[in-house]
Amino acid sequence: MVTNMRTLRAAVVAGCLLSLAPALPRPRPLPMMFKASWVRIESPHFEVLTDGDPDQGREIAAQLERMRAMFMEMLPGIKDPALPVQILAVKNKREFMDLTPPDLFGKGKPDYVSFLMPTAERTEFLVRLDSVADSNYLYPYGVIYSAYAQILIGQSSVHIPDWLTYGMGEFYETAEIGNHNAVIGKVNRDNLEILQNRALLPVSVVISAGVNTPEWNRTDRRELFDAESWALVHYLLTNDQQEHTHQLQTYIARLATQAPEAAAVSTFGDLDQFQKTLVGYTRHLAFTAMAVNVSTKTDKKTYIVEPIPLERAEATRADFMVNDERFTDARLQLEAALKQDPSDAAAMASMGLLEWRQKNDEAARHWYQQSIQLDASDYLTQYRFGRLSLESPTPGSATADAAIESSFRAAIKLNPQFAPAYDGLARLFLRQRQHFDEADSLELQAITLDPAQFYYRYNAAIALMDAQKFDAATQVLTLAKTYAKTAEETSQADQMLSEIAGYSAEKASVDKFNQQAAALRQREAALNSQGEDTSATAALVPVPILVRTDPNPKPKPVGPAQSVLGQVQSVYCSGTNGMDIALNIGDKTSVFHSDDYFKVAFTAVNFTPKGLLQPCQQLEGLNAKIDFVPSTDPQVAGVIVAVHLTQPKAKPKP
Repeated sequence: MVTNMRTLRAAVVAGCLLSLAPALPRPRPLPMMFKASWVRIESPHFEVLTDGDPDQGREIAAQLERMRAMFMEMLPGIKDPALPVQILAVKNKREFMDLTPPDLFGKGKPDYVSFLMPTAERTEFLVRLDSVADSNYLYPYGVIYSAYAQILIGQSSVHIPDWLTYGMGEFYETAEIGNHNAVIGKVNRDNLEILQNRALLPVSVVISAGVNTPEWNRTDRRELFDAESWALVHYLLTNDQQEHTHQLQTYIARLATQAPEAAAVSTFGDLDQFQKTLVGYTRHLAFTAMAVNVSTKTDKKTYIVEPIPLERAEATRADFMVNDERFTDARLQLEAALKQDPSDAAAMASMGLLEWRQKNDEAARHWYQQSIQLDASDYLTQYRFGRLSLESPTPGSATADAAIESSFRAAIKLNPQFAPAYDGLARLFLRQRQHFDEADSLELQAITLDPAQFYYRYNAAIALMDAQKFDAATQVLTLAKTYAKTAEETSQADQMLSEIAGYSAEKASVDKFNQQAAALRQREAALNSQGEDTSATAALVPVPILVRTDPNPKPKPVGPAQSVLGQVQSVYCSGTNGMDIALNIGDKTSVFHSDDYFKVAFTAVNFTPKGLLQPCQQLEGLNAKIDFVPSTDPQVAGVIVAVHLTQPKAKPKP
């Protein structure tokens, strides 16, 4: 039986770890805990956990090793995935059903044999061993091949457009890979039926389609988009092989400097003519599949095979349930495991994930801390504890921040290839308003490991902006926008670009003002050295504007209100009504801030300002009593409540 892989992939999207929607009750009996022995198989690039025949587990790892080698040979420059790949191979359909969504099964539905569970931290596959040896299942590895191809193409050093990502997945879905050779690109009958019964979308539309287009968001057009993407990839790869050309490689290389449609025109020629070629191609009665040699040999006998504790297998099983939002089943199994062994670190870590997904953050932190105390060698637990603590709505103490930093650094040390840990540590430094250069370096490392991730680039832009490297931040964010996968990400990029433009213009104005001030002071010093009268020049020298490290600090007030007396040295106002006042208090200068100076109560004592008071221009040199609330920001002494102004006493004439 041929499985309907398209339906399966659509059904599992809700499994992403980033989705925190509450689970719906599911009337399903509690699955039995594992009783069989389990083994772990480790090949050079994959990990397989199975309760079945270890030789079958080895073959699964070998299949993926061969596919990886073929893919990288066809598209040189592609890197291994930044996130780890784990395969859970269960013996039969009953175990498979225990770990997959109940609504995938029923009368009239396909008999699924493999399942993809994408999360924010790793890619998990589930496969039935009984299907691998059954000739009724033509493509038992189809979902794994398809998903892994999409992951690999995403590791390109350039942004890969959606049509190529999905087309690659569809192309490899029907692969048959043997020990020494493979056949890839067999016809996907579902796609072909769509293409031969409907008018094709214009190639220019397919190539430019993304998250904000109907081809992505409308079901009828998305189905056609996926099918046509398969046809494009199938045509290009098979034509390259037959004609000894490298059009697809050339197209990918040109994406480094050109937009997807421009790269297509420069590579494929006139797109209207290319459209006619594609239409004719989809009308063929027979399609060429590619027979390729597997040049990279992999010896299954060299793979590591070791028994694993039952608790680890059950924790992995529970993680699948949690990611599938089967929270009740997962909790019952984990509680039973912890009752049997209260010091089971793996079960504690899984309980932490369960509580986190159910938004019980304090309980989740407790379980992760307990797990780390018993076993600090799991990079994923270290990372999850750090990320959960970092995302707490309540800012932590210095001790709490030190624990977060320690967990992220431990995760990086345990798995230097795990990109999210670098991003997490960078985000901690950005929240602390410090170590901007290190934060930028950490995000760069995350981007290097996982170039397709939008938020690594977005956070890198924030680090550069906070360091007032506005041009670099603009460049990084402009590129990040091309990696946006949702309308929300696109909107965030646009908003940040607008803010950076405002800060950049403001800094340019401040720099110009300070340059003028420096020039006037230099002139005054020159006149002084010549013994000339500098009183007229001194009157022209402006007070330097205070330039903050953070252009939009928004410090948080803490504690009771206080007052302080001094003389206003300088005032800096932002385009968002923010205001900083540098106040000379004896022999030191302190900075006070308001997010909106229109909300500050200004009082002029014993004098009347000329016209309407303009605090950004008229406060410098005045004496002031500032009522404020102390601030958590180390650069800001307090948040301004009120300002009482007096004119300095005139100096007595000699």
